Amino acid sequence: MKKIYLIFLLLLINVLKVFPDDVNQYARPLETGIFPLPLTIRCNFEVEMLLEEYKGRKAGYDSVNKKNMNEFERHEVFCGQDGDNTTYNVISIGKPISSLYKLKVYGTKNTQYWVDIGGMNEIMESNDVTLYGMILKDEVQEIEILYSAMAGEKTTATRIFTLDDYEKEVEKIFKSDSKGLKQVRKEVNKSIKAAKQYQGKDNQKYIEQIDNIARLLEKARKEYLVKSGKPVDLVAVQSFPMYSEQEWYENNILKFDILISNAQELVKQIK
Repeated sequence: MKKIYLIFLLLLINVLKVFPDDVNQYARPLETGIFPLPLTIRCNFEVEMLLEEYKGRKAGYDSVNKKNMNEFERHEVFCGQDGDNTTYNVISIGKPISSLYKLKVYGTKNTQYWVDIGGMNEIMESNDVTLYGMILKDEVQEIEILYSAMAGEKTTATRIFTLDDYEKEVEKIFKSDSKGLKQVRKEVNKSIKAAKQYQGKDNQKYIEQIDNIARLLEKARKEYLVKSGKPVDLVAVQSFPMYSEQEWYENNILKFDILISNAQELVKQIK
């Protein structure tokens, strides 16, 4: 048994030696299927990611300076595909430090998104955390990742989204909209103002105001669909058989779903 373990260990060391210290942006993924890198993050292709550790090193796409970053010693940044040809973005770190990482998610369009974080510790125990959200074009949202290489510990991830972030989303969405939503905007802003007064003081009243925002938007969403002659249960982009229907959803309904989903996220963080 000891001989088998020794052979396995030697094989692992030899596999790790093949990883180069630098990998070109969007290069073909390294053959990591047997021994995946300790910290691997994936997201759908409609958003970009930038990972930063406490030392300031970064990997991924810097949306502020509009450039790709490759500052980790052993890493991969590339586009990949699943078996069903779904394209996604990947950041993998070969020598992660046990610490808090900040992941910035950048919207290239108004879209739903998912981020999958996989962590593996020193004895090759692994776990995955998947977070879902909705984001506006050019908006940046943050996720905090706590990675640990210690045996018995798991990698955790938390989406960071504040009421101030939500207020900016509301302002951006309604600023570009001139389709009879002035009253809804007025009522939503009123509830945001009230929620700010209760924030950190009375969680129950804070939640009531955020829930009221979600109800206002759900009602406005339904009324918009009725006026447009569309099904009121229209929800998933994936359910559309034609691109034109998907495009209509993204241009007219997705904004409601983004605000409703992120209002629910605010409530979830309190509970």
